[in-house]
Amino acid sequence: MKTVIMAALLATIAVPALADPGLEMLARTLGLDFGKYTAVEMIAITEARRDNDRHLENFYLSHDNRVGFGMDPTISPGEVQVALSLDLNPGRTR
Repeated sequence: MKTVIMAALLATIAVPALADPGLEMLARTLGLDFGKYTAVEMIAITEARRDNDRHLENFYLSHDNRVGFGMDPTISPGEVQVALSLDLNPGRTR
């Protein structure tokens, strides 16, 4: 059940921003590497910059937000999703 919940969470929130011209433009505007951040993360970074909240901005830029979900920040959300779809442990795919 835990794997199903994590897969659902990743499918809706942590899917990297791939093949979306609008999100690619947002990443470029923010000076971020496209595909390294999810749409939700880029929006949070945008809002943090608008509010001059450097702490929150760095929280998302460093991927510390992923650690709270038990994700290894060195493993991309896409890698986690693929590992889970193959019924593998995402932390042991490297």
